[in-house]
Amino acid sequence: MAQGAHAATAILARTWDRVDTQSYIAPDNLALMHKIVLQTPKNVSLAQLSEQLRDAELQTDIPPHYLWIEEPEHIPTCLAIAPNSKPDALVKILKKCTLVRS
Repeated sequence: MAQGAHAATAILARTWDRVDTQSYIAPDNLALMHKIVLQTPKNVSLAQLSEQLRDAELQTDIPPHYLWIEEPEHIPTCLAIAPNSKPDALVKILKKCTLVRS
């Protein structure tokens, strides 16, 4: 959970000037925040997913993301995507990931 909080805070800090982020963290919308926790398939690492997203960000309307690297082990542990309205290109990349259910 700590790594998820770190990654979420980092992407909000990096994208605070985006309209979607401003709307997401607006005081009147705090109770409406929505997050989805996905897991990558066994054959796809977080680093690979981050690379796919980074490549797609250059070509499409995919929002920025932040890959949290746990130190001192230097292990990718969590990836957070900036608040967004689920553009088709993002959905296509993430469709291989599955919803984590508790």
